[in-house]
Amino acid sequence: MHAKQKVLLLIYGEGGHRTEMVRLVKQMTSSSSSLLYVSLGSSPLKSGEVAHYFAPSTRHKYSWIKTFFLLPGIIVTFLNLLRILYKYEVTGAISTGPGLCVTPMLIMKLIGIKTLYIESFCRIYSRSISGIIMSRIADRFLVQSEELLSLYPKAEYSGRL
Repeated sequence: MHAKQKVLLLIYGEGGHRTEMVRLVKQMTSSSSSLLYVSLGSSPLKSGEVAHYFAPSTRHKYSWIKTFFLLPGIIVTFLNLLRILYKYEVTGAISTGPGLCVTPMLIMKLIGIKTLYIESFCRIYSRSISGIIMSRIADRFLVQSEELLSLYPKAEYSGRL
């Protein structure tokens, strides 16, 4: 059996979360041309990923009741994460949110893989639900607004992506 390919796992949702991940990848690839990564998100990043695995939204933005019917999305994300872990040697995981990242990031943490969560740049004065959870789970928790440092005691200020 061959050695598994070492990759970084990037987890993100749609819209601004995806945009932030695209910006982060551009910054990381400009400093390291040998970066290999697999994405788990709403749509491919299309910028050199080794593979993309689909992760549907796990929350209905405007209705808590509809959120309960999104359990299949959590299951799909979990199964795709298992596929990734079977095929690749994940060396670390980075997420820009939203809530779909919580389950995979928790699993990464439980199996000893380092995790980094970046709170959305649209959060300036308030915390997100996924941010509240991930601030307790992630090995490193970054915020893009200095005002959030008072709301997240373990956060590090990263500046804007």
